[in-house]
Amino acid sequence: MSEKDMYLPKWVFKFGVFLLCLAAAVFLLLSVIGPIACVVISLLFLGLAAAVLLCWKNQWARMINEEEFEYSTALGKRTIYKFSQITGIKRNPDSWTLRLGNKKVHIEACAVISEAFARRIDQAAKRV
Repeated sequence: MSEKDMYLPKWVFKFGVFLLCLAAAVFLLLSVIGPIACVVISLLFLGLAAAVLLCWKNQWARMINEEEFEYSTALGKRTIYKFSQITGIKRNPDSWTLRLGNKKVHIEACAVISEAFARRIDQAAKRV
């Protein structure tokens, strides 16, 4: 994934696989207690695992040039933005949110970000 300027690290993938294994283990272990409890708890872990793996696979950004970047959401929807469209940056405890008019770009705090991408975001932050 080195061609991406923002992506989630491998440990996020490993965490997703761990959650899948946990869902299977919970299903097997709790099947003796009762089918309703094991299904509900397993589905919770399975849903969380799916969300983590979708984010790891699909959420990224890639600079097209010094003025534009392509962003892919966790569900794989790709959009091209211009750095000049950034109207605000909000720092959250676990992430950043880039505001681009009425649209948002979400960047997890654990994301790997290239120096060039970070520099362009920093320049936009100074401008707004």
